[in-house]
Amino acid sequence: MPMYATVTGPVRLAMAVPVVSIDPATTLRGVARELEHEDIGAVVVLGRSGLAGLLSERDIVRALARGADPDAISVDRVMAEDPLSVGADTPIAEVADLMRDTGVRHLPVVAGDDVVGMVSMRDVLDVIRREQTARRDDRWTARGDEEHDVSPSNPRATERLRAEHASLRRDAARLPRVAASLSEWTAPDTPDQLQQVRGFLVGRLLPHAASEEAVLYPLLDKVMGAEQSTATMVADHAEIHERSDALAGLVAAVGTGPPSPAEAEALREHLYGLWAIVRLHLDKEEKILFSLLDARLSSADVQTLERKMAAFSGHAPG
Repeated sequence: MPMYATVTGPVRLAMAVPVVSIDPATTLRGVARELEHEDIGAVVVLGRSGLAGLLSERDIVRALARGADPDAISVDRVMAEDPLSVGADTPIAEVADLMRDTGVRHLPVVAGDDVVGMVSMRDVLDVIRREQTARRDDRWTARGDEEHDVSPSNPRATERLRAEHASLRRDAARLPRVAASLSEWTAPDTPDQLQQVRGFLVGRLLPHAASEEAVLYPLLDKVMGAEQSTATMVADHAEIHERSDALAGLVAAVGTGPPSPAEAEALREHLYGLWAIVRLHLDKEEKILFSLLDARLSSADVQTLERKMAAFSGHAPG
């Protein structure tokens, strides 16, 4: 049985339309502007014979971290070629399982040779959240349950968790600034900044991720009625941990510096890469998972969750 078997309906009900597409010759700066203008995380690339590739915000950040010139490098040199796609009538449950199994976060929706839409993990999780909320409301209405304190007039139960995210986002914003400063290495300032970044990763971000996997994600699995429903979030954590370890090794190797050109490029790649994935990861959790908790749990439930996470990570939320 698929993990999300309780989710009903075809993916056409969740996909974004009209689809935003670009030409393979578009520059990275051009597609970045399109992503910002449309407020989306990925675009399809259309060639002469139809779907040629897929380009995400993360792909752009990785290319820039490796030194790509955004005004000279075209999309076709960076995009994921021959991307996975699904038909418009594919059940949402199957799409969710495909994303979980492959780690893909965006899927073009096709009808024959035509791309008719785009579906993201955020779209799928939003459908799951709505269906779970509808079932909850039906159950509460049936039994006349009026004691639960989550209602349109109740403040967001996850307010303190969101405040913790805001604090993490502010501290993580240091990463791209340090990356940009590497070309003008100044001792001891630049080495100190790198050590501060390492301290943030080891002392705050990684413990926070560990507390989510130990406390928050198992709860969300129960709320969503599916084991490993947060598998893509766990995959984000794995990449964050891997890049943090690699960055720590580089910082130790460089010492007071200055770094070699190869070391500087590697430092930039991991700093920019970490900033991209952390920012996107926090956005996904806030817009989808926290909204689900707001809809399903009382403020008292979330406070208990916060205490358990704080005890695990050693850092109180908010």
